[in-house]
Amino acid sequence: MNTLIKAGQILGRGLEQAACRIELKRVGGDGMFWQRQGGPLNAGLWCPKQDWQKLVFAMTGIPDPVNLSSELLPCVSAGMLEGEAPWLLNALEPVPNACGLLPEIYPVLTLTHAEVGDITCVLINWPQEQWQNIVSDWSPFAGSSASLSLSLVAGFALQTSASPQLPAAGGGVWLDGDISVERGEALLWCNGPLAKVTLTQGEQGGKFSLVIDELVVERNLLYTPVIAEIARVTLPISHLGAMMTGDKLEAEVSLNAEVRLCYQDEEENILLGTASLLRSGDELLAQVEILA
Repeated sequence: MNTLIKAGQILGRGLEQAACRIELKRVGGDGMFWQRQGGPLNAGLWCPKQDWQKLVFAMTGIPDPVNLSSELLPCVSAGMLEGEAPWLLNALEPVPNACGLLPEIYPVLTLTHAEVGDITCVLINWPQEQWQNIVSDWSPFAGSSASLSLSLVAGFALQTSASPQLPAAGGGVWLDGDISVERGEALLWCNGPLAKVTLTQGEQGGKFSLVIDELVVERNLLYTPVIAEIARVTLPISHLGAMMTGDKLEAEVSLNAEVRLCYQDEEENILLGTASLLRSGDELLAQVEILA
C-alpha cells in the first residue's frame, strides 16, 4: 500500500501527454502479459483480453486472437506501443502470453489509437523510479482516483521479534503514539503511521472528516508493531499522496464496535485480539479482553 501512496504523490489524479494517460486504477481479469526484459518473472505489462482482441482485429482482420500466428505477435505488439509509448516497446519482450491478473490497484496507462480507440496497459511490478522519470513532465488531468482502506489507530505496541506477542486476557500493553482518543485523535496507519489526525463528524450523523494535525516522518521499525485499531477509513490515493498539515479531508469511516489488536502485513490486518482502552495520566493502555 505504501508503494501506491508514493505513486499517488507523483500521479495525483492522473497525468497525460498526447495520446497517453497514466493513473492509478483497479483492474483485473483475463488478458495478455509482456515480460519486462531483464526483470523478474512477474514484472511487465498487461493488457485486457477485450482490448487485445479489438487491436488484433483492427490490425489484421482476425476476430479471434487465438488464430493469430506467432510470427505476427511482435508486429501487433509493436503497433500497440510504438506510436504512444515507445519506451515500453523497447523494454519488453516482443511476444506476449495469456495471463490472468488479480483485481488490484495498479499504475494504468491508457493509449488512444485513432483506429482502435483506448487501449489499457497495466504496469506490473515496474520500478517506480523508471516510469516516474518518463512521466515527470506530463500534464495533470482530472482522472479517476482509486481509494484505499486504511486503519485509524489509538496507538501501537513495538515488538521485539517477528512473531507478535500479547499478554493473556486481562493483561495490557502500553501504546506509543501520544494519541488522545478522548478528543477524537488517531493515527492514520498504513504499514506505519502516516499522520496524526482528528476525526470529526457533521451534525446529525453527517459525513466524517479527517483533520491532518501532523504528518509523521516515516520510521524504519525492525519488527512490525501491534496496532490498536479503532476504525477503518477509505480515502482516495490522490488525497493520501498530497496530504499537508491542516488539510480537512472528507472520508468514508467505519467505526469498530471494539478496539481490534492487529498485526498488519502488506496486504491485510491480521486480528490478534480485542481490547479496551484505559488512561493513566499521559499514558494509554490497551487491556486485552479476548485473544483471537
